[in-house]
Amino acid sequence: MLFDLRPKTSREDLFNRDQELQSLLQAIELKEPLIIVYGLRRMGKSSLVKVALNMVKRPSLMIDVKGILYEYGNVSKNTLMREIARAFTESLPLLEKAGFKIREALQRVKGLRIKDLEVTLEPTRKHSFTELLQALNSWCERQGTHFILALDEAQYLRATGGIRYDGLIAWSIDNLHT
Repeated sequence: MLFDLRPKTSREDLFNRDQELQSLLQAIELKEPLIIVYGLRRMGKSSLVKVALNMVKRPSLMIDVKGILYEYGNVSKNTLMREIARAFTESLPLLEKAGFKIREALQRVKGLRIKDLEVTLEPTRKHSFTELLQALNSWCERQGTHFILALDEAQYLRATGGIRYDGLIAWSIDNLHT
């Protein structure tokens, strides 16, 4: 629906953003390690990313960082990991239907539990964001693909309670290849 205020997910509903969409798709195709989509509020950045992720044939997750901040008051490592686990639970059937056996990567991460079509965090373990990224990277190398982790409203990662997400992002660019 063209004039619906909610973020779009299909190209047909994206209005007058062909150039930006092509630039984003090209950056994804070139396997750029960090892609930043920025602009004024309420201009369709989330829609642009959602449409692009639906168009590419790669495993991906989109995490709403603003939602985490508004619900929990900060973006701690545990709340971010919990949101990633929830997003994997939501996406697992679709990812596996598309031929991405992502369960194999997730089983290698200590503290993640995979049962049927649900991914949860073990409550008694410390969770490692870098371990999750390394497991996804190793899996992608074996599969010959790359994984896209889109952080919508990433500027809210500054409200962290001590975690240096800028450092984690820099580390992933320097150390991960897919």
